[in-house]
Amino acid sequence: MRWKYYNHAAVPLGAPHEEPDLEALEDGSVWGIPGKPLLARWTTDFDCQEETNWWYLIKDAPIEIEELSNHSKKHIRQGLNRCDIRVIEYKKWEEIYEVFKLACENYRGLIKTESKENFYETCINSKKFVFWGAYERNSQKLIGYLMVKEYLEYVEILTAKFNPQYLCTHMSDALYYTIINWYMDKAGIKYISSGQRNINHVTNTQEYKIKTFGYRKAYCRLHIKYRAWLGIFVCVIYPFRKVFSLFDRYHCFHLLNSILHMEEICRGNRENKKRE
Repeated sequence: MRWKYYNHAAVPLGAPHEEPDLEALEDGSVWGIPGKPLLARWTTDFDCQEETNWWYLIKDAPIEIEELSNHSKKHIRQGLNRCDIRVIEYKKWEEIYEVFKLACENYRGLIKTESKENFYETCINSKKFVFWGAYERNSQKLIGYLMVKEYLEYVEILTAKFNPQYLCTHMSDALYYTIINWYMDKAGIKYISSGQRNINHVTNTQEYKIKTFGYRKAYCRLHIKYRAWLGIFVCVIYPFRKVFSLFDRYHCFHLLNSILHMEEICRGNRENKKRE
């Protein structure tokens, strides 16, 4: 089956630019995948010309530092001067976890620090992941990392974590700049994906990548199919979504609001299609 479980949902295993196989949705077998998803979520019309309310953030060309703004050039050069950027040696989980923990402790809101045991298990079972690290040049201490997954035709940035005590080094600028040119020079790679639109928490990361490195939004259309009982529940509470948003600081309401927000986007897509 070309679907997997992710964050309470069934999502396609294919690349963003590939049309998903919907046979598992049609015959209902998607609900039997391990994890027992509450809904299935997928996208179509990748990188369409229409500006929709859902997108992937992608970079599909190398960058020359001289083409960037003076502000971006300054920070990238500072990062490259202060940090060494390289792939982290396999099994350096303790160093990676320390950065992960410090970064999560610095977040505000609903993000919680994962236990060391669970974090190690994820890393150990993720042999297809590549960890790119930023090392403070003088001490050679790991101060930030990007977790990347490599595919045949594209690369996906999954996680970025930075030690907040070293943000002044501009390690993130050095990391993102280095991996863009590394991967876009590799044969067969069409683009780097930095994920889909984020609705779970407020972040300026996507705007930072657009402004600094020339990432762009590859617009597409979001689709959702619910388990029968959840579909009925969503229909009943949908008119009250603004009321539920008032309680977003509570974890259960935050998850529910995320579903209602995606439902609103999907309904907008259907309305637009009708008008066409």
